[in-house]
Amino acid sequence: MESPRPASPRTPWLELALLVLGSRALVALIGWLSPLIVAKGKFQIGEPDFLGGFTRWDATWFLAIADRGYSYTEGVMTTVAFFPLYPLLVHLGGWLPGGTVAAGFLLSNLALFGAAVLLWQLLERDAAEGDAALAPGDGSRAVRLLLFGPVSFFFSIIYSEATFLFLVLACLCAARRRHWLVAGLAGLGAALTRNAGLLLAAPLLIEYYDLRLRAPYFQRGRPVLRSALCLLPLAGIVIWGLFLLWRFGDALLFLKAQAAWGRKLNWPWVPFGRYYLRNFPVFHQWWFVGHAAVAAGLLGLGFWARLRPSYLALATLMLLLNLSANHLESIPRLVCVIFPLYAGGAWALRRWPAAEIPVLGLSAGLLALSTTLFVNGYWFT
Repeated sequence: MESPRPASPRTPWLELALLVLGSRALVALIGWLSPLIVAKGKFQIGEPDFLGGFTRWDATWFLAIADRGYSYTEGVMTTVAFFPLYPLLVHLGGWLPGGTVAAGFLLSNLALFGAAVLLWQLLERDAAEGDAALAPGDGSRAVRLLLFGPVSFFFSIIYSEATFLFLVLACLCAARRRHWLVAGLAGLGAALTRNAGLLLAAPLLIEYYDLRLRAPYFQRGRPVLRSALCLLPLAGIVIWGLFLLWRFGDALLFLKAQAAWGRKLNWPWVPFGRYYLRNFPVFHQWWFVGHAAVAAGLLGLGFWARLRPSYLALATLMLLLNLSANHLESIPRLVCVIFPLYAGGAWALRRWPAAEIPVLGLSAGLLALSTTLFVNGYWFT
């Protein structure tokens, strides 16, 4: 028989709720006050207002899908480039007062709270079970890094980041609890939210076969079925392709749509040479490079700390995928959903506790800056 597992630590619901509310209050305050004192940016359309400042860039595309469905025009940027689950959920919430705009904000913030809870539970469970890389308290540190991250305002607006992160964490939490059907379905949901979700098949297989090899022989049943459940995230891309085949006659149309946005697979180092070595970068390009460098550094800390192999595999694959998109546009928000980076950061702050307050203070300051740039119409995708 399997050895009894230690009881999971009690979730500090109030602490997590206050952290979420406090960080969202900072974002809301900056979004309200900054248009009063900051000059209108190049991409500011119309007079600034609170919700309008947060409803720009990709938010307009998600709302267009939620309100009118998908469309495609060859050679131009179209809605087919966006995966379907998040706008579908926004559409289903359109009955709320305020319509799909209210539904989008509500969905993202509920998903953010859920993600904060699951991140805490996942890391604290690992610590309670004797994971050498983690200790009690690392879950809270990771949640603070998540909520006060430099671009964490994306988790609270009409973007898919919070929903994707919630589903990724739900997938790994279920796998750690050995609920393979739930893990596979959550991974499938993540893959229908963003293409990177299909990468969850790798950490699920790592978790399952690590458990299977260590379990007694008679506990190793149904390997084919459970392996298939671990591969469910790969079905997300298949389902999306079948929909596009039915709707537009081309299962790979999303790749063509992505190409119109300048996104195609390339070597991870290509964007750096193309945009940052040949010309002197402007501010937002340094911002992108800085986030890529910090993400790589946090991943290095994760390897140094010897986080779970499944977490490291997921973080490595996601970072490489994001860096291989032919340019670094949107890289800050693409890497902010790679949850093992927060685990690596939490480990480092435990080892060097004097750095925790300065790091969180700097991060919160950068969050204020990035929120200001976004709501006032400066280049910030």
